[in-house]
Amino acid sequence: MKDTDTVEKFILITFSRVKDSHHGRPVYGAAAIPLLENALTGNIEQEVEKRKLVDIGKSAVQNAIHMILDDRFDQYDYDQVSLIAKRYTVPLQLYKPIGEHIDLKQYIRPINHKETLEIMCGILARYCGPTAVYKFIEEDFVSLFNQDISKANSPREPNPPSSSAKQDDSPSKLLNEMVQAKNGTLKTEEHEVEGENWRVNIVAKLSEKAPSFSHARTSASKKKAKAEASRDILTYFDSNKDVYERLQVPVEGEADSHVLPIRENDYCHLFSFDLAKDLKRNTVLLKSKENKWQ
Repeated sequence: MKDTDTVEKFILITFSRVKDSHHGRPVYGAAAIPLLENALTGNIEQEVEKRKLVDIGKSAVQNAIHMILDDRFDQYDYDQVSLIAKRYTVPLQLYKPIGEHIDLKQYIRPINHKETLEIMCGILARYCGPTAVYKFIEEDFVSLFNQDISKANSPREPNPPSSSAKQDDSPSKLLNEMVQAKNGTLKTEEHEVEGENWRVNIVAKLSEKAPSFSHARTSASKKKAKAEASRDILTYFDSNKDVYERLQVPVEGEADSHVLPIRENDYCHLFSFDLAKDLKRNTVLLKSKENKWQ
């Protein structure tokens, strides 16, 4: 464990000549330095106190983000700014450059970076006020958000393949092409289910570090289930371009897979059913349920 000179220097430089916008008083980050050092060295032993600081920190960061957006990005379309801001509900991408500035990796393991920074922001909010949190994240947040704004206003890439386009092409092929064009990944999980059916779950990413998304369908064969699941995904992205764009944004660390909220009423049906086989399948399912009820 190294000393905390890096943190102390960063805090003092960050808050030098900074005044509280409401009262005009200087914001002295130095008042919180001993507590910040405790956070970095794991000396906040009481779990309840730690949870309190995490909650205060999360709230303070979100409040600071909204204040910075109002102060620095008011010239942009509000709806556009609000949409981009949703990416920072859990601002892992913001914590990364802040952690680099204070050389966080020399104190704690990467898995604890998020919690530690939230504790630090909680300490700043409690002992120095909201302006301290504002200044703590401002430089890095503005830099990241400027990149997001520039990307949003640059010439757009072609939209995802439309569900009405290239109907003769295989949906599985179209989805693969879309994912590959963005250097993403796609895999399928297949297993047999009752009634001589197959269930195929598609798990994919729209870029190397983007969060994964998934969707599953059941049909008479693996190929048919994959085709219908692929068509569902393409149709969903065609109608929900904001989700399509959001799922391309890189995230730090492992993120939970996002199950696409496609309703059964919106499922596509690409294949006509063999009525005799369908009747047999339903009979098997009915008998199976009857056995369970007995």
